[in-house]
Amino acid sequence: MPGFISLEANYQRVRPRLILFPSTETPGEETTYWHHYIVIKFRDKISFVLDFAGYQFGFSKVIYTLKECEHEVLDMSETPVVIDTRKYIDAIEADAKSEERDVWQRKAFEWCDIIWESS
Repeated sequence: MPGFISLEANYQRVRPRLILFPSTETPGEETTYWHHYIVIKFRDKISFVLDFAGYQFGFSKVIYTLKECEHEVLDMSETPVVIDTRKYIDAIEADAKSEERDVWQRKAFEWCDIIWESS
C-alpha cells in the first residue's frame, strides 16, 4: 500500500454519545469507558482510525480520520495507550508451541503404550 507507515492498536477513554448511567451519578461527572481502536498511519501525514467497537457507544462510523476521531469520539484529556501487540503475539505463539508439545508428548505416550501392549 503506497505511503503506509504503521498500524497500531490503542486504547483510550471515549466520550460516549449513547450510554445509560446509574441514577447515582451526577450529570457531567459520569464514568468514562476504555475503548480499543486501530490507527493506520501514512506518509502524507494522514492517519485513519478503524473503530469496530464504537457502535456500543452510539458512534455510527467504523472509519474516521484521526482528527475526526479525536474531535468526536476520544477523550483527549488523556494520552492514548499504545498496545504492545508483540507481547500478545509472543504469548499466543508460546501457547501454540506448548499445545503442540503437549500433543506430541501425548502421541509419544500412546506409541509407547502400543509398543508395550504389542510386545
